[in-house]
Amino acid sequence: MNLIRFALRKPISILVLVAGLFFFGIGAIQDIKVDILPKMNLPVIYIAHPFGGYTPDQMEAYFAKTYVNILPFANGVKSVETKNIQGLMIMKLTYYENTNMAQAAAELSSLSNRI
Repeated sequence: MNLIRFALRKPISILVLVAGLFFFGIGAIQDIKVDILPKMNLPVIYIAHPFGGYTPDQMEAYFAKTYVNILPFANGVKSVETKNIQGLMIMKLTYYENTNMAQAAAELSSLSNRI
C-alpha cells in the first residue's frame, strides 16, 4: 500500500522513473549484439546415406566399409566414425583445425561420387 500511496502523492516522480527505465531499456536493446546463426568453425562434416530395406549389418558391409576405406585419404581427415541404423548410414568426418571446409566438402563430394 505504501508504494501505491507514494505513486498517488508524487506522480511526476513515477513518470520520470518510468521514462528513465524506458529510455535506458531502448539503449540497452540497441547495444545487444545477437546473431541467430553464429559462425561456427567446427571442422566436422556429416554424411547421411539412406538406402531403404537394408539392415544395419548390411549397411555396414555394403556402404560403411567402402567409405571408411576411401575417405581417410582426403586431405585433412582426422577421424571417421560411422553409425548404421535400419536403412541409414550416418558418417562423421572430423578434420584438423584450420582446414578449409569448403575445399574439404568439394573433395569429399568428388570422392563419394566415385563410390
